[in-house]
Amino acid sequence: MTTKLRKQDFAARLSPETLGQLDMLVKGGKFQNRTEAIEVAVNRLFDAERRDPDRLRRAFERACGAISGGIDREAWRRAEADRLEWEAARNAGRR
Repeated sequence: MTTKLRKQDFAARLSPETLGQLDMLVKGGKFQNRTEAIEVAVNRLFDAERRDPDRLRRAFERACGAISGGIDREAWRRAEADRLEWEAARNAGRR
């Protein structure tokens, strides 16, 4: 999942084990080069963090308790969206 934007150089220090794993991914033909492999890994990690099951579960619990304190329509909409995302992740086996 690379972009067409101009790439920026940066320095990184990797353990020999990590570098070896990175090279095996490239040699396996799944990625064209180290940069592509790193970008895909970072994108996957970023997506996983955004869909953190614990965060979604807490939002679900907040939504369940929202009625007892009165209803704030916008807060309810946000909590309901989080709940639906949590349920979809659970049903898809990502939880």
